[in-house]
Amino acid sequence: MVQSEKASYSIKNPYHAKFISSEELCDPSSGKDTRHIKIALPASELPYIVGDSLCVIPCNHPDLVDAIIAATPCNADDEVTAPNGATCTLKEALSAECTVAKVSSKCLKWYAAHIANAELQAIAEDKEKAKEFISGRDILDLLQEYPASELNAQDLVDKVGKAIPRLYSIASSQNYNAEMTELTIAMVEWESRERTRYGVCSTYLGHRCHEGDDIRCYIHHAKKFKLPENTDTDIIMVGPGTGIAPFRAFMQDRVASEAKGRNWLYFGDWNVDHHYYYKDEWQTYLDAGQLQHLDVAFSRDQEYKIYVQHLIEKNAEETWKWIDGGAHFYVCGDANRMAKDVDAALHKCIAEQGGKGEEGAAEYVKQMTKDGRYQRDVY
Repeated sequence: MVQSEKASYSIKNPYHAKFISSEELCDPSSGKDTRHIKIALPASELPYIVGDSLCVIPCNHPDLVDAIIAATPCNADDEVTAPNGATCTLKEALSAECTVAKVSSKCLKWYAAHIANAELQAIAEDKEKAKEFISGRDILDLLQEYPASELNAQDLVDKVGKAIPRLYSIASSQNYNAEMTELTIAMVEWESRERTRYGVCSTYLGHRCHEGDDIRCYIHHAKKFKLPENTDTDIIMVGPGTGIAPFRAFMQDRVASEAKGRNWLYFGDWNVDHHYYYKDEWQTYLDAGQLQHLDVAFSRDQEYKIYVQHLIEKNAEETWKWIDGGAHFYVCGDANRMAKDVDAALHKCIAEQGGKGEEGAAEYVKQMTKDGRYQRDVY
């Protein structure tokens, strides 16, 4: 495919990049399988700035696609029109253009009506029951639990839904390497209903792609997760787990641009021996004086749990000095717990070290957010 540098790439017109490699960042036997992904992505074709995300349109697991087709009266080579308008086989459409790893409420209603199953129709028409039913189920579950004696391949493709892109924080800077984009991705795999389930995009990139494979992608430009325009500005980065990704990009960019602002990184995970992602790189930055502070928390290396928020509280006095001096504060990672705990630690730091009290700290953080000094990329 010939691609023009002037093209506007999107979900409807993705850029076709080339996969380079998937490298293990930790031994899977340690309880996690986290990968460093490299994709050939020339800056001349798909420019981005650090803080942006790469949107990847994945292909579904081939075993799941084959099992879905086997559970229908359809044939893999039945001709269909895919959601992108292309004519292809049923297998090709379900592999690359459809969502099959989950069941939408719309698909459930259609299927229940199609097979005229009273039990399933009752579930589909009840909002709460439908929500409970589709939670954790994929299209194969639906087809196996409620088989269809007749099913048109085109109807199946039309009703399961379009392929959904996944967004990943970019872990590299084009100012450092203009020809390659890197990602930090945790592989997702679990057991449910006596079957192994796989994260659609994580295992696609981490386990199933090979060098030279075509990757459909485009850039999501972050509006509120960027480095300060003034490179003399200090930054504090909080990124446990795969939340480290954008801060690896931040450091590459700050070094490449010879930024004078100081850099402080908070990182955490389970074990120092297995889950200290990019350890050598952080040490190199420290040794070169490009990273002023590196604070790490490994929760399972001692009897009591230590998380990044505990380190922020421990370093409250110095953290406040940086913030009071104009530093930008960044958080990336889990939204449900980590980001909330870090936010609470930030408020506490400002309230106590800044002498502002709870209400004053709340107003201060609100102003930091308004001024772009407190930015979060959480999920």
